[in-house]
Amino acid sequence: MAVNEHSCQDVDELLVAYADGELAAEPAERASAHLATCEKCRCKLAALERSLELAKAVWKESAEALAAPATEPVRRRPRWIKAAAAACIVLAVGLAVLWLATGPESRPPGLQPDPRHSAAGVQAMIQREEASARLAASARILSLQPGAEQAAEDAYRYLASAYSDTPAGREAARRILPQ
Repeated sequence: MAVNEHSCQDVDELLVAYADGELAAEPAERASAHLATCEKCRCKLAALERSLELAKAVWKESAEALAAPATEPVRRRPRWIKAAAAACIVLAVGLAVLWLATGPESRPPGLQPDPRHSAAGVQAMIQREEASARLAASARILSLQPGAEQAAEDAYRYLASAYSDTPAGREAARRILPQ
């Protein structure tokens, strides 16, 4: 077993206590050192923290609702409904943590995380949209210049082929295709 895999297993057992700030100094330092070098364990920790925040928000909302004065007569619901709701929340959080803990390499292709939803993926999509919008504006300006009609058509063709996945590329395709 590789040292990193062994360290991951050790840290995995400490993640819940680490996320809650309940670890003693030595295990917390060991976990922090490992998390600084292991993307997989950082992802697990982030997912666990999001799950814990969600659970805290649900409990806070429930407590606030219980503390608020009732304006209508309270209709009693069977206790099993609350227990079932709590069990569903715990199950959902547990499954989310388990799903993230298995790592992307073991997931079927349809369940792989979409790289476009990462910060870098979103930034790349924004830059691509911006570039296509600039090219579209340039093509529009060219189309208004006497004698530059062919250059404008070439710009629209390029935009339609290279940026077909953007709104500007789709608009360029509509302009160059006969109606």
